Amino acid sequence: MRTLFTFIIIMIPAATFSQSQAEQEVKKCIETLIAADNAGDLVTVLSLYHLHAELWPPNGGPVVGRQAIEKNYRDLFSREKLILRTSLADVFTSDKYAAVSGYNSGEHQYKDGKVKPIDDKYMVILIKEGGNWKIAKLIWNSSR
Repeated sequence: MRTLFTFIIIMIPAATFSQSQAEQEVKKCIETLIAADNAGDLVTVLSLYHLHAELWPPNGGPVVGRQAIEKNYRDLFSREKLILRTSLADVFTSDKYAAVSGYNSGEHQYKDGKVKPIDDKYMVILIKEGGNWKIAKLIWNSSR
């Protein structure tokens, strides 16, 4: 956690606050993730994550590495459909790193017929790799 906050503190002075090409690319990455989540598109979801990425879900330990992330999403998509709408609050970019914060709303539609509302806030750290933005860390929790 200390590394994450150190990264943010170091990155903010180097960040560009205009609607740069990097910012547009980062926003597109997040929008693609949300669309793939909603479609249950495992291939697209995994293509957006760095090989050593980490998910930090609420009330659970970190999910580390693309293989663990694949299992996490496979399990998720097997038991529910996500209906997500996202609203980006802040996007900071530098040449190699980006940070995004935002909010998701919507619902979990479980295969057993249950529905649970989604009202989450999130933070994403991305790394530019091979000309593409990849999710390095994604942490979220309920806004309730």
